[in-house]
Amino acid sequence: MINKTEILAPAGSLDAFYAAMAAGADAVYLGGKAFGARANATNFTLPEIKELIRYAHIRDKKVYITVNTIIFEDEFSQALEFVGNLYYSDVDAIIIQDLGLAMVIREKYPDLALHASTQMNIHNWSMAKKIQELGFKRIILPREMNIDQIKMIKEKVDIELEIFIHGALCVSYSGNCYFSSFLGKRSGNRGQCAQPCRLPYRLEGKEKYWLSPKDLCTLDRIKELQAIGITSFKIEGRMKRPEYVAQVVRSYQKAVNHEAFNIEQEDHRLRTVFNRDWTKGFLFKEENKNFSNIEQQNHVGVYIGKVSSTYQDKVNIKLISSLRYGDSIRLVGKLTDAVTINQMYVKDQLVKEAKAKDIVTIKTHLTGLEGAEVYLTTDRKQIDELTKFYRNDPYQVDIEGVCYLENNQVIFSVTDGVHKVVQVCLEKPEPANSDQTKKIKEQLEKTANTIFRFQKLQVRDNFFLPIKSLNQLRRDSLSALEAMRAIKYPNRKGRPLTEESLNHEGETAGIKVRVRTEAQYQKALSFPVKAIYLSDEGLYHKYKENPDVRYYLPRNNQKLIEEKVITTDYSLLPGNINSVYTNISNSFSVRQMEKLGAKIVGLSVELSFRQIKDLLEGYVHRYGSYPSLEMMVYGRHELMTMSYCPINKALGKEKKNCGECLKKQIYLTDRFGYRFPLIRDEECNLIVLNGKRLHLLPYLKEIIDAGVKNLILDFSLETDEEVEKILKLYFAALQNENIDSEEIKEVTYGHFQEAII
Repeated sequence: MINKTEILAPAGSLDAFYAAMAAGADAVYLGGKAFGARANATNFTLPEIKELIRYAHIRDKKVYITVNTIIFEDEFSQALEFVGNLYYSDVDAIIIQDLGLAMVIREKYPDLALHASTQMNIHNWSMAKKIQELGFKRIILPREMNIDQIKMIKEKVDIELEIFIHGALCVSYSGNCYFSSFLGKRSGNRGQCAQPCRLPYRLEGKEKYWLSPKDLCTLDRIKELQAIGITSFKIEGRMKRPEYVAQVVRSYQKAVNHEAFNIEQEDHRLRTVFNRDWTKGFLFKEENKNFSNIEQQNHVGVYIGKVSSTYQDKVNIKLISSLRYGDSIRLVGKLTDAVTINQMYVKDQLVKEAKAKDIVTIKTHLTGLEGAEVYLTTDRKQIDELTKFYRNDPYQVDIEGVCYLENNQVIFSVTDGVHKVVQVCLEKPEPANSDQTKKIKEQLEKTANTIFRFQKLQVRDNFFLPIKSLNQLRRDSLSALEAMRAIKYPNRKGRPLTEESLNHEGETAGIKVRVRTEAQYQKALSFPVKAIYLSDEGLYHKYKENPDVRYYLPRNNQKLIEEKVITTDYSLLPGNINSVYTNISNSFSVRQMEKLGAKIVGLSVELSFRQIKDLLEGYVHRYGSYPSLEMMVYGRHELMTMSYCPINKALGKEKKNCGECLKKQIYLTDRFGYRFPLIRDEECNLIVLNGKRLHLLPYLKEIIDAGVKNLILDFSLETDEEVEKILKLYFAALQNENIDSEEIKEVTYGHFQEAII
């Protein structure tokens, strides 16, 4: 038997929230004015959130609040206060990325449900098991996982699973995109992503939208996903308009409830509200070539015809489907134009609607549109119907009631099957001269301005009460019932946080290196480095007897190698080190990494020096000791890690693992001529590197004095001669020798001096 699965809808505005509720969503996720991964959505104030939670609970729906950004030291108390306000506002769950914040919430508010954000990138069953052990109720799985991997987690771990079923996709692994962060300080991990992936780039001589994914659509595969036992189907779109939310929820409700529906008709409705063309995504192992839309990065619409002829600023379009007054279209040829239809002619007659096979004449903004294809981007009739629909919420609650006399008082008892209200009328009844039961029933049944609807109402005794008193009795009873439905968690009570004192051993400052080739490794051996991190598994197995060698696991690790690794996998931390790409940005998260067994904690590449000092001061103040930390001080930041490969697509290959990126160095070039090197890891994930190298040589002493003793030099494209040159410079700086920090060109200080937004 296939169980009913929750449909979880996005709400970036009040109208979108009400659209989701009216369309039948079981739950809605939304964000406050801070700490949410969609900072550019309208979002909500705390009083608004309280009212929306009440509104949803009355309708037996749920509200999940996003607190899924990384949290800096100086804002941790504010974030915790915000969560506390949500807790006492009766929120159903909090969506979390920052593991330090999550663990403090577990201690202070142990009965508050925590959902692990997709930004945490829980990408294997071992991580899922660890997250369950840490007290999370649900995992929002990354969009890179396929159905077989999801099945394995479901089989091995007893935890709720949530997956994306529709909407925009990120081209990078969730939580591991720093492209926007390092290009313009707008971090995706802070909800400020500027979406550089949606811009055109030059690759292998062609300028296209190489990093722009199509939109996910799984409408025809819902039964397969339900059969796995997924708890929640998530719709992306907190930046989308309410009509989009209403349409997507309505379409997927039909699929989830196994209603008979016309798949072509629903597909058309989904495409007209928004699409970049469809993909099944990694969920259903979409072929690499079908994942992205390299020709267009915005709303595609639905093909409805072609320009058959032009005359000055007019075009004739031969339609294959209808076009109406108020619709919007896009004409795509050598040039592209967008037009909202306010006048159109068929056979020189002004018309409000043109049908399939008609040749319709309209004005355009541009000339030169001969042969252009025409796409419907807004169906005005559909939008008007959806707007009318969500503004008239059809939701109703069936109730039963009984009205009777007891001790010469009128009693009205109302129940929804779970809650029960017994209301006593303040006015004394009078004897009735005739049968009043029908009139009393009619008056008490008037629930038109509420969400309630009487399925059964009895009036057991005959008496007289003025209409005014009966109306008041009904209003008081239904208001009390509504109030009972609004509060789902009436006995919430926070707990004090425990104090902890630590006594870490001091350590000597030193340099570590990350290398990708044997030549780089051999050159590193000639210097007194503290450790060598090998990004090649073959090299690691060849040299793992060296006690200073560790293996730098690929981002989407499925191998579960447990010894001597650098990892983002929480389940592999005992005795190991977390990667600087784990987004550790406050002292609470540092401590949680230690509790999970991390030998050394890697600091986020997005931290400024001031934030690093704040973190250390907070840690020392709280625990009385310095932690063992490491940070990247040289190298090319990994801006993106992608399962999708644009090189493979650009070269027209049928399958991944083509090896073309191993034959020569390939670059992605932006519109300003800035080049980003592309490399691959051992899982054939493509990594976009920053074109400039981080180079913190002038600040080495300050970093060490602040308390960070492990300094990583990350070598990627460097030759062994360059490795030697850079190591000499950094070891000289470590010994306080005079050095020329400008000897290395094309460098950046990253976020060291200027914090991300």
